[in-house]
Amino acid sequence: MSAFATKGFNANRYLSLRPTYNSNLLAWLNNYHAGPKARAADIACGPGIFTTDLAREFDSVIGVDLSPSMIASAQESAHARDITNVEYKVGTGESLPIESNSVDLLTVMEGVHWFKFDTFLDEALRVLKPGGTMALVGYKYPEVVGDTTRSFVNRLAFDEQYLLKYWDDGYKLVEGGYQPLVAPVKASAFENVRYVGYPEVWKQRIPEIEVLPEAWIDQRQSTLEELAGYFKTWSGYKAWMDDPPGRARCSSTSTLNSTWNQLNKTLTDTVAIDYPQFAIVARKPL
Repeated sequence: MSAFATKGFNANRYLSLRPTYNSNLLAWLNNYHAGPKARAADIACGPGIFTTDLAREFDSVIGVDLSPSMIASAQESAHARDITNVEYKVGTGESLPIESNSVDLLTVMEGVHWFKFDTFLDEALRVLKPGGTMALVGYKYPEVVGDTTRSFVNRLAFDEQYLLKYWDDGYKLVEGGYQPLVAPVKASAFENVRYVGYPEVWKQRIPEIEVLPEAWIDQRQSTLEELAGYFKTWSGYKAWMDDPPGRARCSSTSTLNSTWNQLNKTLTDTVAIDYPQFAIVARKPL
């Protein structure tokens, strides 16, 4: 997470390359929440990808992020779209700049794996109204449909000679579909805990996951250039870029070039990208 808060981070480029959520997600959350929609909070909101979606459903929304450049990009985006019921604040998941018992829905989209989780759960319970909903949503690294590129993605991300040492521990939670976070949520004061995911393949690894009927992130058509750009939005890549001695010792540069050239020989100019999704949702007791 700290990689996104460093000087020189380009939040607008991050916004243009990251996946977006479709209407199935909001419909599912509305059905689960089934409560008041006075105020929502989007934590680790980044450049406001989902925050502005919430603004269509709730009277007011607050977005919180550690990165000032993310907050500036989110504010710029909201202003450009004439969205006036969203407020953005710099803050952390462990110390939310939000009043107690003031939020009907609290979301964390692809960000809770950066938090000290027990502290965050206490904060979520504090700011949620009785009966309020918490939704922790994530997505795994992209998979190119019908190709072996997944092996390239995994090697780039998790091989010791590439980016492995530049990831915070949170990446393990993403790879595991947030499964280790389910037990702490169930052990907390939250109730009606549901653990869901898409597609069906999650069941092969995590039997207790509930498979969603529809995807929350649409399959994306991407050029190879855009796909390479997406890889460069990874926090591990950003941390590597901020470590010149590491770059001198690491062959990631050649991987991003020579391996990419090999990939170009096996793929067309445009590829279909899937993002396996997962979420933990729970309710604060009345």
